[in-house]
Amino acid sequence: MKKYYIVLLFTFFLANQGLAQFIAYPNEVLFNWASPYKSYSYQGQYFRIKYPNNYDSINGTKKYPVILFFHGFGERGTDNENQLKHGGQRTLNAINSGEFPGIAVYPQTTAVSWDGGNLVSVVNLLDELIAKSHADPDRIYVHGLSLGAEGVWRFAFQYPQYTAAIFPMSGVVGGNTAGVTRFIPTWLSQGGLDRNPTPFTGNSRVIAWRNQGANIRYSYMPTTGHGTWNAQYSKSEFFPWVLEKHKTDITVLFGQSSFCEGDPINITLGITGGFADYQWIKDDTTGTNYITTGSGSNTILVTDVGNYFVRFKRSNNIWTKWSKPVNVNRNLEGASQPTTNIGNQSLNLPTIAGQQSVVITGPQGIDSYQWFRNATIISGATNFNYTTSTSGAYALSVRTDRASGWQDEAETIPTEFQAPPQPCFSDPSEPLVVTTENGLNVP
Repeated sequence: MKKYYIVLLFTFFLANQGLAQFIAYPNEVLFNWASPYKSYSYQGQYFRIKYPNNYDSINGTKKYPVILFFHGFGERGTDNENQLKHGGQRTLNAINSGEFPGIAVYPQTTAVSWDGGNLVSVVNLLDELIAKSHADPDRIYVHGLSLGAEGVWRFAFQYPQYTAAIFPMSGVVGGNTAGVTRFIPTWLSQGGLDRNPTPFTGNSRVIAWRNQGANIRYSYMPTTGHGTWNAQYSKSEFFPWVLEKHKTDITVLFGQSSFCEGDPINITLGITGGFADYQWIKDDTTGTNYITTGSGSNTILVTDVGNYFVRFKRSNNIWTKWSKPVNVNRNLEGASQPTTNIGNQSLNLPTIAGQQSVVITGPQGIDSYQWFRNATIISGATNFNYTTSTSGAYALSVRTDRASGWQDEAETIPTEFQAPPQPCFSDPSEPLVVTTENGLNVP
């Protein structure tokens, strides 16, 4: 009976600290650096948690980002420590140094997958952190490795409203339909020597999802097997990448928001669906001239330049802040300025040798060409070379192909970042001046 009252008083104390029902859980000690992670259970789900520096659960009003980790098959158990094995010390150091000024959460499971009931338990835990521990619901970053990477995908598919960004390492799940993850920033790593998932599987998923407009960063490591996570954790941009993400961030499907003069604009902007309400506005967030509103308005079609913003509200009827703007513009850069040449020919016509015209040649193998005479477009002159016998200043503008998007086309390995859009036509080349003043009667 005495023990019962001690537990009851401890629970009451935690409730007043903003951590209702978080019960101390006796973890095993496997790592001598892990003690700063507090060991708790909540509604049967045991987990480790590290709060940020200067965290105030009672008087503070500041909201903190959350980084959530799903462990792999080898870290399953009830010891509530082994899930810290991979990345736990790196994250601890990042919190202590201020590199990651947020809350780190490491649940553990005995199940053979992260799915169903254990994901529900994690969502309940997040809800408690949001309600009682100043966790920011708009900055929850979910990462994991191997079995846990599969859990990351399932979590994003099942609970996209909780997910500001995902970082699965050496694990994919599901088919080739991106679905709700099109609007969740993603960084996936794949080992070139991995057998599960195979490079073919990882590459195929990235290709398919990018073809549906998803924004996926892809770290392909050709000489690495299954263990891509150490290399990922060692990257200096690991934490900055997630910290720049917010749930209101707008995804531009297929990634293009800059266009050339004269090219049509027809793009879709979107964020995660399923929230209670949305408001989209152009240029001025202080006004009420909304483009669209309503519970189903998580995407808009854009056909004009401008700055576009969105906000949403959850079932608590509170609007988020306005998103960062997406600037749709006509500032797309042009291709590199080409050079032209005439070989051994003369620009002064006709020549004593009988040359009546000159062939001006530009670079070959380019997508589009346009020749100019005296800064005016020559109609129909769209080949890599142009033959003329007329005087004037001739120049060439080119438009190169869009980058392929492949690291290695022989193995169809996608590039780390989505290929940039096709550039605009270049500035015209330096003009070559053709004269027709030569002849028998010319002094």
